[in-house]
Amino acid sequence: MGGAGVGQQKARLQSLPKSLPYDGKGSWQAFLTKFGKFASIFEWTEEEKRDYLCLCLTDRASEFYALTTDRNVEMTYAAVVEKLERRFGYRELPETAMVTFSSATQREEESLDEWADRVLTLAGKAFRELPDAFMTQQAILRFCMGAREKEAGEQVINQRPQTIEQAIDKMKWAIHTHGLMYGRPKAVKKVVCAEDVQVAEVRVGEQSKINGRVDALEKRVGRLEEKLDAVMGKLDKLLERRSRSPTTSPSRQCYNCNEIGHFKRECPKLRSRTPSPVRNDRCFKCNGYGHMKKDCPNVTPDEQGKTLGSKEGKTVRFADLNGRGSM
Repeated sequence: MGGAGVGQQKARLQSLPKSLPYDGKGSWQAFLTKFGKFASIFEWTEEEKRDYLCLCLTDRASEFYALTTDRNVEMTYAAVVEKLERRFGYRELPETAMVTFSSATQREEESLDEWADRVLTLAGKAFRELPDAFMTQQAILRFCMGAREKEAGEQVINQRPQTIEQAIDKMKWAIHTHGLMYGRPKAVKKVVCAEDVQVAEVRVGEQSKINGRVDALEKRVGRLEEKLDAVMGKLDKLLERRSRSPTTSPSRQCYNCNEIGHFKRECPKLRSRTPSPVRNDRCFKCNGYGHMKKDCPNVTPDEQGKTLGSKEGKTVRFADLNGRGSM
């Protein structure tokens, strides 16, 4: 009987799938679901589940299991799963998962099927507390909006698919019809050479001419800026010199003292002369100042009459005229 039991255990060990091991880096929930299905098929007991779980763990998960069981050798399967759940079953906050889901886009090397699977995974984390119908609808919208082919994604959104499978089929058909009508874009692949490639000669005539003209234009602009700076400097100096110099005009020249800055009527030297006592009038009779000869008090009445007669002229009468009409 003992040999039969050992043989059955070896058979069960050999029947473990190769994809069942867990290293602590992947999804703990996915591994636990698969392990639970496998345990239910073979009808393992709680002790057998614990032993087979130990055999499935590798790397970090195996090290954590060893540290946990060393402290408590009699730990049950449920307690071990709870410890592993706390260590590797990390869940993002709903807000963080929502931001990750909303900003997700299809990668360059990612196919439509892979993109759809990733969208469903992100939607499950972001809307785990909401109904499945709402989660599916949001996953379909993100699948179409985050696809590389934006036009095809818009067409699929307008058709309102009910499942993610319908969205995938409609997306593939839209991309196919678009390629038939407008032609498929040429795929650009990155080529990496193992050895250095030497290029003999590369001629780029037009580009070199353009670069030369640009350089010449930049030099001319630089020279113009220098000249403009020099002119502005000279203008500033002239304005400064003018502001410092007196505001006298060279044309304001005095003809009395021949100095510049005032006229003759404003000459201070002319004003400094001794003025006349009363007026500048001079009498030619007594050589006095302040009156004319006609107003001179030293003139006698006879001289005054002669003066008036000389000014008024000689009176001519008709009786004094001769027959010829002359005096």
